Amino acid sequence: MSVSLDKAIRLWDMTQKSKPIDVQQTQDHITALQYMVPSGRKLVVGFNSGQCSLYTCDDLGRLNYSTRIDCKNRRGKFSSGRKVSGVQFLGKGNEILISTNDSRLRLFNLEDYTQKYKYKGHRNENLQIEASVNDKLDFILSGSEDNNVYLWSCICD
Repeated sequence: MSVSLDKAIRLWDMTQKSKPIDVQQTQDHITALQYMVPSGRKLVVGFNSGQCSLYTCDDLGRLNYSTRIDCKNRRGKFSSGRKVSGVQFLGKGNEILISTNDSRLRLFNLEDYTQKYKYKGHRNENLQIEASVNDKLDFILSGSEDNNVYLWSCICD
């Protein structure tokens, strides 16, 4: 998969180098992309607006839109949403961790698309900082614009 400044997601078959299998046009600039390993059947795309879209990939290699998740605060200076700086599927792909430029990490359940938990404390307002989770799903680790590294206990399934 690839994304570009033309706001498009392209799914490629590496044996067919001349053209993509599928192209999905989006309404906003894409700032993060992650597909679920090993199946590659789920895809989450983060946008400059603070939203994420989820797609599934069918047997023919077509991307099918599933839903949208809004990553924004209810009030304050970031209530309109800020850029998604990273996305990561967790465990068996039933949760995603989304990093945004409002200094928040949000953990979403993909069965009902609800926000399960919000992590805060680090500073991420301008950079492309993406949090990561260890293999055992015990801890979340993120860099910060204040030159520190932050560690949280993971509330993951």
